[in-house]
Amino acid sequence: MINLELFPEEKKPKKTPKPKKAKENNHGFYTFMVKAFLIDDKKTTFIFQYKQAKKLFAEIPEKKFWQWLVGEGRKIYSLKEWLKPEQIHLLKNLDKKRKLRLPSIKKHKLEKQPLGTNKNELKVKKNLIDFTDNE
Repeated sequence: MINLELFPEEKKPKKTPKPKKAKENNHGFYTFMVKAFLIDDKKTTFIFQYKQAKKLFAEIPEKKFWQWLVGEGRKIYSLKEWLKPEQIHLLKNLDKKRKLRLPSIKKHKLEKQPLGTNKNELKVKKNLIDFTDNE
């Protein structure tokens, strides 16, 4: 067999496979959202609620917030209720509330020794006999 190559520089280079982007796997978390927030998840369509959970997670993409919200005890009949603009605004405010950390109260010592005298030292315990003798 004869291998005929007219123009060797015209060979097509081999394609290198492109690295695949890491896909975020939140499937289990969406399922968690559906089961955690619905009052009765068996009376609703799971696929529909799953799609609503995806939309909610797109609005506030912090898993810690949703886990914190479960602890708050908020239950609803459908996740669609939270997709209303005023409810999304309320959820974002709750997220700000969760993130709010007040600084600890600082105690300032003004002087080393207190001003004035100690009134407890001035009090003399008097019984009835001492009281009548002094007067």
